Amino acid sequence: MPMLEGNLFSGIVNFTVPIILTSLLQLLFNAADLVVVGQFCGSMSVAAVGATGALTNLMVNFFIGLSIGTGVAVAHGIGSREDREVHCIVHTALPLSLVSGLVLTVLGVAFSRTFLHWMGTPDTVLALSAVYMEIYFGGVTFTMIYNFSAAILRAAGDTKSPLLFLFIAGVVNVVTGSGPEVGNNLVESDLVDMVSMTGGTATGREIITHSAKLVKDIALELGGKSPNIFFEDVDIEQAARFAVYGFTNHAGQICVSGTRVLVQRSIYQRFLEAMVAAAGRLVPGDGFDPNANLNTLISKAHAATVWDYIESGKREGARLLCGGVPYTEGPLAQGNFVPVTIFADVTPNMTIFQEEIFGPVGCVTPFDTEEEAIALANGTTYGLAGGVFTKDIKRAIRVADKVKSGQIYVNNYFSKGMIESPGTGWKESGLGIAGIHKYMISKTVFLETIDDVLPPV
Repeated sequence: MPMLEGNLFSGIVNFTVPIILTSLLQLLFNAADLVVVGQFCGSMSVAAVGATGALTNLMVNFFIGLSIGTGVAVAHGIGSREDREVHCIVHTALPLSLVSGLVLTVLGVAFSRTFLHWMGTPDTVLALSAVYMEIYFGGVTFTMIYNFSAAILRAAGDTKSPLLFLFIAGVVNVVTGSGPEVGNNLVESDLVDMVSMTGGTATGREIITHSAKLVKDIALELGGKSPNIFFEDVDIEQAARFAVYGFTNHAGQICVSGTRVLVQRSIYQRFLEAMVAAAGRLVPGDGFDPNANLNTLISKAHAATVWDYIESGKREGARLLCGGVPYTEGPLAQGNFVPVTIFADVTPNMTIFQEEIFGPVGCVTPFDTEEEAIALANGTTYGLAGGVFTKDIKRAIRVADKVKSGQIYVNNYFSKGMIESPGTGWKESGLGIAGIHKYMISKTVFLETIDDVLPPV
């Protein structure tokens, strides 16, 4: 859309109106979508926050559009290039953007709290939303200052100012589309140095095939069916809680979840009872409810897949200890909630022992000896993670060394160092190093420090 030079009102309208029209459409879609999500999850507070976010987004886009439009209009309305750059930024851009941002912050926080309160949102969520909105609108204030100043410089013909390189074009790119259309092009392009993907093993195989053409550096974090091994010297109550936590954190939707629980036979029955008790202490519900600690699955389609695996466990002869039946009443029945499900006496030939479920389903298998535990742990095509619980540190190190997985937790499950750790998926669980190291490539430089050195011949 062409700019109208020398007219402040025209410049504002030129840049603000298209953003407002787009925001109105976004408002309608976001509000409808998030209210539906809230109802499916049994959470009106989710719907309230979603609707509030959509409305405040409209307000934010208006002010950002206003800052850009005003900046450009002012730039075209002021004399020489030097005058524009100094006068506009110091005397116009910064004060106007700062004042607008502060006003927006006050109005946004007040509006959000009022709307959330009207929707019946709990006080804990209100307090959290207030802090979030203050941080959010503070960031918007900065964005408006930048937009206003950058718009002035660009309109004035300056494309080399350091201000314009605060966000360098091309640093972050969002490319959407299907795997065959977009993914293949990214993998096969010589403009892309490295590809990292977290997903299913089938997709990983496709990436390996397409990357072969350029021998491209790739890092793949794929599926997992991680073993969690418990020896007879553990504190049963404490260890059972870790066993349940290992496959119920985020409702089991973590690739390294310890879904295969291997328990030494001498404590097997007592351990099963303790696991059922630990599962009974979990409270499913709204993610904004501070008392809830078991959340919903990502979608109805995925929930259906998890239920298929549960039915498979029943058909193949695993002993169901708890869960395994859909909720029938209240909000939990309307959403994608799956109760904590524990199967005992699971054998290696069963589907639920071999395949990744990605839900709050634990498969418990007894073992007699250390060697048997290791064989069971390595008895799948995956090798992403695993756990060892024992008071014998030598045994812990010995078993951890022999389990064919890239990450092993000893006397705990999950670690605060997971994100940064150089964990590697073994077998069909991945390729390349995980964590920050996968974005690095090594280089060796040999430097001669002696003067006048000669080759040996």
